[in-house]
Amino acid sequence: TDATTFSVELFGAKKGAYTGCSKDRKGKFELAQGGTLFLDEIGEIPYQMQSILLNAIQNKEITYFNDEKSLKLKHLRIISATNKNLIEAVNKGEFRE
Repeated sequence: TDATTFSVELFGAKKGAYTGCSKDRKGKFELAQGGTLFLDEIGEIPYQMQSILLNAIQNKEITYFNDEKSLKLKHLRIISATNKNLIEAVNKGEFRE
């Protein structure tokens, strides 16, 4: 599903977490530690997936897809961009505040 792909790409997965996952896979957040993670078109992320992203940012930790162990994020700067009016999207209930 899109939520699975989203989680795996951003947060990674442990070997065997899904069909075809034959080794541990680091996600974008883990790979960007010590640097910058650029999230383009943040306003286009589906509402249900925004909570997954928001939780990682607020708690400064990620959990690999289909795993219980979490990883604390250290020294990570996040920059995002969008062409969407986010204040308007929040008011319409399309984007999480």
